[in-house]
Amino acid sequence: MRPDVEATVNRILVEEFELEPARVTAEAHLVDDLELDSLDAVDLIAALEDAFGGRVDEEEARKVRTVSDVYALIGSAIERAVQTGRAPAPRASEALEAGE
Repeated sequence: MRPDVEATVNRILVEEFELEPARVTAEAHLVDDLELDSLDAVDLIAALEDAFGGRVDEEEARKVRTVSDVYALIGSAIERAVQTGRAPAPRASEALEAGE
């Protein structure tokens, strides 16, 4: 996975859910380790879609359990956007270029 995607996902988790950055690791379980609930999951998906300028596949999103799974989910969404010729929204491009 691209480091810029990982950094952006981590930043979203830290900022949206007021998590300590040290807790947000690839292996961290969203429910057990980060204590996110189903409403948080909806907020996370919305924040990810805003940041990356694309749509997340609902079926894939239901399978997400760890932060690493979130990285893969976003990677899939970006890959679909590239394959269909739909570029990410400017905001997402700016976030990725800035390394956020």
